Amino acid sequence: MHSKSTSNTSYRSVPTNASFPSKKCSISLLSGILITLLTSVIIVLCFLYTIERSKRTINAKDTCDLCLTPDCIKAASSLYESVDETIDPCENFYEFTCGKWIKNAKISAEKDAQSIHLQMTTRLGNALVDLLSSTPSNGTIESKAITNARHWYNECVNGNASKIEDILAIFSFIQKELGGWPLIEGLAWNESTFDFYRLMFKLNQYNSFKLYTVKTIIDYKNSSLRSILIYPTSPLIDMHLLTIEGMKIIELSSVVLSNSLQAMDDDASHQDVDLVDLQKFASKISEYYKNISNLSLNDTIRTTVSNLSHAINISSDFTDYARKMFRNIRNVFIHMINQSTWMDSESKIMTIKKIQAMKGKIGYPDYFENDDMMKLKKEYEYNFNLSFTFNGLHLNQLHSKTHFQSLHDPIDKNEWLHILPTTMNGHYYILLNDIIIPAAFLQIPHFDNNLPKYLSYGGAGFIIGHEIAHSLDDNSRDHGMYENEFSLWTNETIEALNERMKCVVNQYNNYTFTQVNRQLEGERTQSENLADIIGLKQAFFAYKKWTKSQKNVDKKLPGLTKYSNEQMFFINFGYTWCKIMSDEVANIYLTHDTHSPSEFRVIGSTSNFIEFDQAFGCKPGQGNSRMNKCYFW
Repeated sequence: MHSKSTSNTSYRSVPTNASFPSKKCSISLLSGILITLLTSVIIVLCFLYTIERSKRTINAKDTCDLCLTPDCIKAASSLYESVDETIDPCENFYEFTCGKWIKNAKISAEKDAQSIHLQMTTRLGNALVDLLSSTPSNGTIESKAITNARHWYNECVNGNASKIEDILAIFSFIQKELGGWPLIEGLAWNESTFDFYRLMFKLNQYNSFKLYTVKTIIDYKNSSLRSILIYPTSPLIDMHLLTIEGMKIIELSSVVLSNSLQAMDDDASHQDVDLVDLQKFASKISEYYKNISNLSLNDTIRTTVSNLSHAINISSDFTDYARKMFRNIRNVFIHMINQSTWMDSESKIMTIKKIQAMKGKIGYPDYFENDDMMKLKKEYEYNFNLSFTFNGLHLNQLHSKTHFQSLHDPIDKNEWLHILPTTMNGHYYILLNDIIIPAAFLQIPHFDNNLPKYLSYGGAGFIIGHEIAHSLDDNSRDHGMYENEFSLWTNETIEALNERMKCVVNQYNNYTFTQVNRQLEGERTQSENLADIIGLKQAFFAYKKWTKSQKNVDKKLPGLTKYSNEQMFFINFGYTWCKIMSDEVANIYLTHDTHSPSEFRVIGSTSNFIEFDQAFGCKPGQGNSRMNKCYFW
């Protein structure tokens, strides 16, 4: 529109006979102008209102797409404080997911490592301490198992374990029960009355003999029977719980024991046992255990504490969904096997049958879920009302008796063997063809039924897939769907797998743990590396299958909205493996552990996965994307 200002208006004379518009006409013209202006203003306001309303609608939609529950905010905060966005995920996905966590994590004076898993273990331990140190409310009737657990814990924390009376009682126990000890008897020691065989059996009776262990197990060749196993003892302490000094002691004791055995026999690793001698040995075992009482392993204190699910803070809804996850992941693996091109049809059929028959023991034993507490109401042969030390001795005795008493019991394939609900680890049991994911593992960040499913599938889903994959590793392939020993695959399929395994071995052999400047040993860790690679694929494809059936209802986490759900799956997977450790622990880990260090568990599996490349837009040949990927299923 063009207009003229008054300052630029020229004046001219007007003829006297000129006619002017009437007053009525002027008013009409002015009204028209005002109406036009008002209409324009209304149109502009309507336009601005429409834009603002659209913005509000978009913001409201964004809010609806966010998970803003306390659990989601907590999970989002943990991930946000871990992810280092200055790192390209296509170059080093472990540093991308764990970069900030690693910078902020600290190794305490008591521990030589810190990790997400160790933090979960600490939280669980604190919850159990709160449980055992609490006082039951008035009128509460507790089983003797729980009462014993509280008493034993109180004996420990109150310092009674160090009383001089307790030490003297131990000396008396050694003298009367174990046949004496030259170190404390001195010249009074009578070697002629000492019976070494009796000492061995007594120590085994208390589950404390450290040269070898005797116990009953499910028979390797026939899973419907039990057999007696005699094998070299394991270290005094779990390797993952040892301090640096403890590790040095274990290594030294291994050298000493090895030298001692070598001095006794040139071939200490294996000895054939004469049947007559074995029968004599077995008869002596029977002599010591024929009168034992009918006790259940579930009556021991350790399992009693494990059975208290409220200390782990999970519900039946959680375990129900975790079991659905297991079935979904198992079915996806069956589909992956079916699609493979390198297995012959015979091997495929047998493998699929084995996977279909696999059971998933998730959370805790069935009898506890069904509130069948009879196993916790049995009377104890022994009341845990003495000192801490003697409570421990008698607990070991209960374990030992349980093993031998079960020798002729039928096999209960629903029983949890060796793994407790408070164990912070998954497990595949070859002889029963089942996996166990304890309740302790069903926590944030691995699992939470109230969180978006990409977190649970990236955390616990990976662990489930990893354990399922172990059913086909070198140790498990010779056991079929009913666990009895036979060859699952044809020679052609085994050769094809071995050829593909070279790819994995070479991949991990080329990794260097820069913290201690040592290369990884791909041969030693190959079974775990394969389980990582296959487990990640199972979990991801199972999550994608779930999203299709649910129309992808997963919401985003606040502060992380830029990432797709697929990216969040991988981010949470990487986050669960964040870890730091001292140089000494790193060297011991590389020497002894069958797993690769956490960094390479993340990089090794994601770099072999095309779907990871697609999720983050990675190009083959980048640091976290292998050009020639190792492919199995």
